[in-house]
Amino acid sequence: MSYQRNTGRNPLRRVTGIHPNNLEIEMNKYLSTLIAQAKRERSVAIHNAKLFSAVVRSRGIELACLDERGELIDREFDVKLTQKGIREEVERGIKLHGAVKFAITGGVDGADSVWEMNNCEYEPMVECWDTEQFTASEIGVEVES
Repeated sequence: MSYQRNTGRNPLRRVTGIHPNNLEIEMNKYLSTLIAQAKRERSVAIHNAKLFSAVVRSRGIELACLDERGELIDREFDVKLTQKGIREEVERGIKLHGAVKFAITGGVDGADSVWEMNNCEYEPMVECWDTEQFTASEIGVEVES
């Protein structure tokens, strides 16, 4: 039994130089930055699509599952643009596809009228957008070896 005095300090802080709570805060900040980037990119894509089409519709938000070289493996569709939603889809992408890297992506369809858009006479993907690539560990998702 050790009689070491409790100094209130976390032993991990000595090893990594970063308090565990601060590391979690940094991961949340990074993920918030990715979400903000996705919203900005989506907004720019919608604006650009409106220059060419009278009616536009977002295709939704997807999570691109990538291999170690950044090549597309598969996509997870209908991703919620929240920290929890992205983390859940990253975990799913790792389990189902063995993905190593990820990116948040999306696109915009365009048409000349609402009738064309609703009757499948639209131009698919008149604009597309994506965020920078990231790994699971950068956003706080544990990867099992």
